[in-house]
Amino acid sequence: MKNLQILDLSENESLETLPDLMGEYMEHLKHLNLSGCDISSLHGEFFRGMKNLQFLDFNTNSKDMVTIPDSVGNFEQLRHLNLSGNEGLKVLPESLGNLTKLETLKLNYCRGLITLPRSTSKLCSLKRLENERCWRLWGMPIRIGQGLRRLEKLSLWLWVWGSEESENIEGLRGLNLLGGSLFIKIEVLRKEDDVALHDVEEEVLTNKTNLSELVIWFSYNGGDDVSSSSEQVLRILKPPSNIESLSIESYKGRRFPEWMEMRDPHSSSSFPRLGTIQLNGIKYVEEWVLNWRHKKECLPAFQYLNIMNCYRLKGLPKELGNLATLKSLYVYDCKELVSVPQLICLEALSINECKELVSMPQLDLMTFFKELTISECLKLKFVFHGLRHLTSLQRLRINECPRVVIPKEELDPLVALRGPSILDWVDKKLIHQDSTTTSETRGKQVLQLPYYGDNAHDVSD
Repeated sequence: MKNLQILDLSENESLETLPDLMGEYMEHLKHLNLSGCDISSLHGEFFRGMKNLQFLDFNTNSKDMVTIPDSVGNFEQLRHLNLSGNEGLKVLPESLGNLTKLETLKLNYCRGLITLPRSTSKLCSLKRLENERCWRLWGMPIRIGQGLRRLEKLSLWLWVWGSEESENIEGLRGLNLLGGSLFIKIEVLRKEDDVALHDVEEEVLTNKTNLSELVIWFSYNGGDDVSSSSEQVLRILKPPSNIESLSIESYKGRRFPEWMEMRDPHSSSSFPRLGTIQLNGIKYVEEWVLNWRHKKECLPAFQYLNIMNCYRLKGLPKELGNLATLKSLYVYDCKELVSVPQLICLEALSINECKELVSMPQLDLMTFFKELTISECLKLKFVFHGLRHLTSLQRLRINECPRVVIPKEELDPLVALRGPSILDWVDKKLIHQDSTTTSETRGKQVLQLPYYGDNAHDVSD
């Protein structure tokens, strides 16, 4: 076995322990795969002698494994270390910093992992640090941004805002090669009076032109009095110009920063490739402003807008109606939203649980519609004129909107075109024979239609 270079024991669920001193007979081993076994502990005696090991895969083993041995730092030739899926893993040894040739470290779904060793900043060759869904991590190690200048992939950056024991957001500034998706979680520990951003004045992400997707998630443990500092944080997290997808979650500022106007004072657009925006849990913002001068040139690639749980948002920017590229708008549980602008090129519109909504766009101008959902909008007083013109419509869902009126004459062409199943998710009590019916008189004119079944697909599928 001394000349053995590859050993693959993966997916061997009956393998629970490893023999001592086995490594002394494998001094030329380069590739060791132990993924998908049931090993509860790695001990140094097993690895002794594996001086040439370059690839170690220990993905998804026993939940009883809480750490790995210090001897892992002896693998001076190691390039790839995969510990993903070990949910019981809590700590990694400081000797990890000895792996100066390590290029990939995978820790995805290590849900119990509490901390990364301070020596992580010494992994000078590291290109990929994959730590997706490691939510219990207590921030990032101090100086990690200075040591990992070759890093090209980082799944999750955790900033414990208010703690001096972990790296702050400034540490991201030097990681200019980062690409793909980046999830930034800001854990707020204290109230605003105790929190300051002394060392962070300028934007830290704008030079990361390889990033394509950015998620910014705020998590608050110190109360709600953090609005102005939250605004400062979001200001310095302006995405790079090449970003394609942006999500902002649980933000407690009272207004968006200037970069959320999605324009550059010196050009038509700050984000020419941005295709998707998601806003979720934005608690206090009442208005999203888009001061566009070059209306048609702003956001030339923008197609999808999702707005959820934005409780005080009263309206959407009217400038969105100038975008020929916007295809889908999804709105959920925006309690104070009162109106939706005219969006002529939209293909899918879904508005759910917007209790204060009172007006809708003019449907006969939205001839590209393929999917339309209006649900639980209790104050919406609207007669659905123009449905007959939606010849591309494939899915229609209107329910729990007691003040809405749907003239039967508007539905007949759709039924002829798509069949009766087009009405499976339409509340039959809203359909009326008389096109002049209003929300005040409709109670006497409910049309009894045949039952078509409950098996239609949801628009959101």
